[in-house]
Amino acid sequence: MAKGKKVKQEVEPHAAELVDAHPAVTIKELRQVFRDAFETLGGAVWLVEFARKDSQNARTFVQALSRMIPLELTGKDGAPLTVFIQNADGTQVPVEPLQGEARRLDS
Repeated sequence: MAKGKKVKQEVEPHAAELVDAHPAVTIKELRQVFRDAFETLGGAVWLVEFARKDSQNARTFVQALSRMIPLELTGKDGAPLTVFIQNADGTQVPVEPLQGEARRLDS
């Protein structure tokens, strides 16, 4: 292709509408397009099969998942987060925050 020459790409009619939409609307609709594609591919079952196919797919899955986890959790209106453990009888016990240096729960 010659330098500076534009190539017209064929796009789906719905995708063309997204180009001119307000950014917030575009992101909302784009998320729905991805949800629809995910369900069409087979949903959670397909995702598990994809991740198990090979180590690169598993790595890609974990990277995508890690981007969805918030870096920091806070309670309502920025208050400290309170975690409760619910007992079998339905009562809830608050978990006390760790004091001092953070540690792994499995160690």
